[in-house]
Amino acid sequence: MKPLLERIVAARYCVGCGLCAALAEPGAIEMAEAADGFLAPRRLRPGADPAGLRESCPGITLRQERPHRGAERIYGPFESLWAAHAADADLRHRASSGGCISALLAFLLDRRQIDGVLHLGRADGDPLRTVAGLSTTRADVLRRAGSRYAPGSLLAGWRELMESGRKIAVVGKPCDVAAVDRWLARHPEHRAQVVCAISFLCMGQPSQRATRRLVAALGVAEADVRDFRYRGEGWPGAATAVDAAGQPHAMSYEESWGRILCKDVNFRCKICPDGFGELADISCGDAWHVRAGRPDFAERPGRSLAFVRSARGRELFAAARAAGYLVAEPFPAEDLPAIQRSQVQRKIYAGVRLAALKLLGDRLLDFSGFCLLANLRQARFSDAIRNFWGTLRRRSAA
Repeated sequence: MKPLLERIVAARYCVGCGLCAALAEPGAIEMAEAADGFLAPRRLRPGADPAGLRESCPGITLRQERPHRGAERIYGPFESLWAAHAADADLRHRASSGGCISALLAFLLDRRQIDGVLHLGRADGDPLRTVAGLSTTRADVLRRAGSRYAPGSLLAGWRELMESGRKIAVVGKPCDVAAVDRWLARHPEHRAQVVCAISFLCMGQPSQRATRRLVAALGVAEADVRDFRYRGEGWPGAATAVDAAGQPHAMSYEESWGRILCKDVNFRCKICPDGFGELADISCGDAWHVRAGRPDFAERPGRSLAFVRSARGRELFAAARAAGYLVAEPFPAEDLPAIQRSQVQRKIYAGVRLAALKLLGDRLLDFSGFCLLANLRQARFSDAIRNFWGTLRRRSAA
């Protein structure tokens, strides 16, 4: 039988987080772009699977151990729900959806509660690439503000970061935060170093190929791109490439995400039971306004949706508000289905998709505590059948 690492990649369950590289002996595994445009581990020398891979890899192991009640079966456990934005007008404008996460990070850094923030941002010298970085100043946070709808291995350097003794905040996809949660469960001696884990709501990770297609649709040659952003500079903000002559080429969020980026999303993302960042201290997304029962993507001042999920999250959120970093008001949970419809539907039918893979013989996936059976009570039979057969078709075509 193939080693577990190779089986995870072959099954297309790898999320590209890079934790396996951190679990392995130094120099044994690197993260590299595969032919499909996603990041995946590549062995640099023969060896056994990294210690703890089965229990720690978020591509195959997700466990929610907190109890759910009512609406939390869909959204995950949370203490409070807010519509929030950065009090700093420039930060609010430059961030993707109100700047709530960036404001929280600025607060932690300014108050010296952390030594840095581990998060993704644009690669130096290559605006189309996404890489992990440690922000140690407010200026660093501002430079890395905004969505990155592309692969990035947040945790490849995790071992070295923990061994450095630095106190950090972590910002990443729900699967990234789940990986950190699983790693800390195995290494509780480092738990105090992770002051806060923040997730953004995630509908899936597009490939690097999708970014290339987006740039081509903007009419700019890759070699001529001098700056690039997926969103920001307004809400929701436009996907914008700046060419060698300094000329911006823009496309609306509705077009860039809805017509290009979401069409090439990692297979593992399509079966994910946690797009809401249930395992984070705070998870944030877009608190869209609603028009005719649907999210309204008209440009306006940014507004973040913030789930406060833990005691640590509650203390941070309250302190940032009290210090004037955040402006927030309660958000009614009954409005969530209108503004996060795709997330809600994916959660309802996650159990059907998992069942399809198990029928095909899957023995790797271990998703527990996400109310997958209970949520099927909200499913429409016809949609359940469509999701079931769609998953069988995608897996068979792989």
